[in-house]
Amino acid sequence: MCQVQLFVCQPDDLDETQQKELALIRQASPSAETAYGLAQAFMRMIREQTGQQLGIWIRSVEESHLPDLESFAKGIQQDQAAVFAGLTLPYSTGPVEGHVNRLKLLKRSMYGRAKLLCCEHVCCMWPRRSLRAQPSSLDSDVPHVARRGGTRRLGRYLGTEQADVGRRNHSRRTEARRTMRMAFDINEAVFDEQGTYLEEKAVRFEQALMDQFAASPEGQAITQRGTELGWARAMLHYAITYPGVIPPTMTPSDLEEVVYDLFPRKVIAERGDGAEIIQELWAFWHFLQRVYQLPQAKQMLARLTPQAARRLERKMQEPANFGMAKSFIMMGKEAGFDMESPEGMQAWVEVYNAIVAPTMTAPEPPTKKKSRGASKGTMSAQRRKRKRTTSP
Repeated sequence: MCQVQLFVCQPDDLDETQQKELALIRQASPSAETAYGLAQAFMRMIREQTGQQLGIWIRSVEESHLPDLESFAKGIQQDQAAVFAGLTLPYSTGPVEGHVNRLKLLKRSMYGRAKLLCCEHVCCMWPRRSLRAQPSSLDSDVPHVARRGGTRRLGRYLGTEQADVGRRNHSRRTEARRTMRMAFDINEAVFDEQGTYLEEKAVRFEQALMDQFAASPEGQAITQRGTELGWARAMLHYAITYPGVIPPTMTPSDLEEVVYDLFPRKVIAERGDGAEIIQELWAFWHFLQRVYQLPQAKQMLARLTPQAARRLERKMQEPANFGMAKSFIMMGKEAGFDMESPEGMQAWVEVYNAIVAPTMTAPEPPTKKKSRGASKGTMSAQRRKRKRTTSP
């Protein structure tokens, strides 16, 4: 974990080694101690939405004479109204960001579904049905789409010649997959020279590496326990799109940013999934160490421990760590809506806009109280009339 992360993390989230490192940094100079106090104060404003203290915090930064924090404070002052609103109001763009994230997920999950290997696989299946000698008697026995082992099953009905056709097709697919693995470059760049994200190359990179992991002994050991793979894919995707790194260039700090910052902010998981996430990530880095001999894999494995699982579990269940989109979805789930279906999502959006949002409006500023001591000349006409009627 880098020094900046030590300054902004909550003290309870740091392990013993990190707490000792932070203590040494804070004792090194008064400036470091001042910077730590200001950083923690700003993070409390974010977590607790106490933006009313923003002006006091900016004045404290100006009095500290720390150049980096002064520059940060000047940037806030340029758009202070927006920053104040973000630190105080409950409104957010969470619903919009949630829908955008869902659409991107759908698009990326469909990428490559019509590639050559898939088309070849489908085309090789259909001739087997046309080769059957007695289709009327075999329709109930032969599956519509061939599965693994289907070649041997069809051979019992079609004879050796037709079975050999299936074996030749199976050999072609196996050779194609082997060629695809050999052509994969784990050091392939997913950003151009200007740093622009190359989405298509990144998606191909993620899919190819995840296919290898799923076929590896490490991946198979997880699926054999009845658990679906997916956490490693999420880690890889977030590492590419946020820190901008791939496994060969990823550092332990990048891993901690993804696991302890991005996962709690963006990933919705059931209680107790922290251990499952850490176990799959450990298996993934063990696979990278065995197959690609990545030098930093040993450091990654040393961080993916049962203690890391407990820390991740705490962060995943803390609402203060949720992003806007995740907070919106969790509110819908708590309200009893099915947030995994478009209908449930739409129903929750309508209820939120009609009932929840109006109750979360910002309180109006207190009105200025009138002075009790009004002069005699300011007495209202009504009071003068009442005084005249009560006179003898």
